[in-house]
Amino acid sequence: MDKIEELTGIKRSENRVREFFKSIGMAPRKVGMIPAKTDLDEQERFIKEELEPMPLP
Repeated sequence: MDKIEELTGIKRSENRVREFFKSIGMAPRKVGMIPAKTDLDEQERFIKEELEPMPLP
């Protein structure tokens, strides 16, 4: 709603924006969850040893 108003100057209600998105084939999506327990050292190791050495296509 805010972005539409910022770009066009036209204020629309939440319901009107929802109906518009639905009419063009969009649907609401649930947000994914972020794991609560992460091993920062393991992530850092993976980035440096496995991800960065990979060649780009």
